[in-house]
Amino acid sequence: MYQTFTTKIKILKPFIKPFLLLFAIYCLAIFTIVRANYLYIDDTGRAITGYAWDSDFNRFTSSFIGRILSTNTTLIDIAPLTQWLAAALLAVAGLILAYVYCGRRIKHLPLIGASFIGLAPFMLGCLEYRFDSPCMALSILASIAPLLFWHISSKEDSGNTPPSPMVLS
Repeated sequence: MYQTFTTKIKILKPFIKPFLLLFAIYCLAIFTIVRANYLYIDDTGRAITGYAWDSDFNRFTSSFIGRILSTNTTLIDIAPLTQWLAAALLAVAGLILAYVYCGRRIKHLPLIGASFIGLAPFMLGCLEYRFDSPCMALSILASIAPLLFWHISSKEDSGNTPPSPMVLS
């Protein structure tokens, strides 16, 4: 069991520094959002009464994840934690994107390019929601994760390139 753990750590070791780079970029962007301490109408109701959306608008996954993070059936405002979790999920998504499009290698310039997934104004607006930001980041990760299974059979075959992330989302 120890050998399998060490082999898994050796496999993940090249991804730790790039993940931390993307995570630091996202945390720097999220810092201003956390510092502003602004509540949207969704977040205001949830912070005051602790209700979940599972009965009204069919947000079952969001309510389930919120209850897991809150460790209670009423949602608790754990504001920076949810946004940091969203930053970690976006960092994994950017890492996957850079890894697949660079021929299964990690390079720093494509990582910076992949950081614009979370730095886009639309995604920064999504990260302002305290309770739903992990679910929105999880949806980005879920749309990019299938690229890991894309296999390029030969270098000569130009029609076998991964699809654009814009098509996936």
